[in-house]
Amino acid sequence: MKAFNKAKKVVYFNENLYHYRITDTQISSGNRYIHDTITPFNELLRELESFKDKVSDKRRFEEVFMVRAIGVLLWHLDHKYFHKEYKASIFKKRKSIIEIMNKEPYSRALKEVDTTNLSKRAKLAVILFQKNMVLLFVLISRLNSLIRKFKR
Repeated sequence: MKAFNKAKKVVYFNENLYHYRITDTQISSGNRYIHDTITPFNELLRELESFKDKVSDKRRFEEVFMVRAIGVLLWHLDHKYFHKEYKASIFKKRKSIIEIMNKEPYSRALKEVDTTNLSKRAKLAVILFQKNMVLLFVLISRLNSLIRKFKR
């Protein structure tokens, strides 16, 4: 993103120059354990939000930003709270996740995101998180993971 800030010119190519896989459960970014997800993930969102003043279509930027904020919220779960190396009780995990959900920009994204732009998993998360049903989301995620393992 810093490169975009410093660039004198940005050119758009209507072809894929980089390929990554997106599934309903993740973007192929790995799933390593990160003890402090708050610092890097929130910094990423702050840096992304700093582009808002540089774009002409603010409404579209906000739509994209809300989708990214939901994705980053799920990264917190995947890289820490749902990770096998994080040994807290399910109730402590729930409390921590709700604390994150209640902070900006996640709370705003949960209220304003256009769910048509989200994966099935992210849509489900938004619906359940809006009702503070974190444990139900955990249960469904674990069941889905088991089902995928048995299908292999």
